[in-house]
Amino acid sequence: MVYLVTGGTGFIGAHVIRQLTERGDSAVSYDLAPNPTYLESVVGPKNMPAVKVVQGDVTDLGQLLRAGRGQGVQKVIHLAYMLGRDTEFNPSLATKVNCEGTNNVFDAACEWGARRVVWASSIAVFGPHSAGAGGVVANDAAYDPRVIYGACKVVNEVVARRYSHSYGLEPVGLRFPVVYGPGAVRGWSGFLTRLVMDLAQGRPAQAPTGQQPSNWLHVEDIAEAAVLTTTTPHPGELAYTLSGEVKTTREVVDMVLGYFPDSPVTFDESYPDPSLPGHLDSYSFRRDLGWEPRFTMADGIAHMVNFYR
Repeated sequence: MVYLVTGGTGFIGAHVIRQLTERGDSAVSYDLAPNPTYLESVVGPKNMPAVKVVQGDVTDLGQLLRAGRGQGVQKVIHLAYMLGRDTEFNPSLATKVNCEGTNNVFDAACEWGARRVVWASSIAVFGPHSAGAGGVVANDAAYDPRVIYGACKVVNEVVARRYSHSYGLEPVGLRFPVVYGPGAVRGWSGFLTRLVMDLAQGRPAQAPTGQQPSNWLHVEDIAEAAVLTTTTPHPGELAYTLSGEVKTTREVVDMVLGYFPDSPVTFDESYPDPSLPGHLDSYSFRRDLGWEPRFTMADGIAHMVNFYR
């Protein structure tokens, strides 16, 4: 099976490609700024011959079409997005990359005959008004984005519905919570990578103290969910919420500090918590695809500490 993975040399993309190549599949990695060194460090040298790295921009439909033309692309995993604070300070570029870029991926998939497109949505489509009984956000909860990134994902979900109904495409959006693991440098979980890396290498570290609960999911579980979604014949939904373990920022920091009890750490009380819901209902995805996270938060922290040590 031949996959085209946008953002394939990035944090999540590299883990997705590793799982694909370990299954015997091949991948075209399409990136604006490819990082083949990081990709090889995750995928491993023996699996790299199954990967073709292509430089290109998802906002350029012509480039994208050429990247997949003649490659026999059968399925697409779309992970190339503009994230976090960058979207708030450059909304024009954010909407171009995140909305127009996703539309281009859908168009290209139609052109290649690759019906299944698994793409990265986000729990940022939800907000305070999305919560139901007990403060839990259901899979079909009302949209209530509070940031431009979340608003872009709402547009993506609506557009995906149109491609499904009108063009025979099979787009499935996965709403990622906070994704963490070795190599995460962008987005909210970047502080965790910096904290573990500094402490493991004997440097003074800085940590936030937030008390807002967040939903954390290890990158290996995210990658497994994305690959599984490409192989499930008839998912019941066009968008699924994924969830892991709920922890406050301070609880996560304290889990890390348990491995480095005597290390110098400065606490930054001004570091903002993410404006994301913590309590999520992922029952629909678990029921329809038979998926369960393999990493507990304790497992994930131990994995990161061992990695950076």
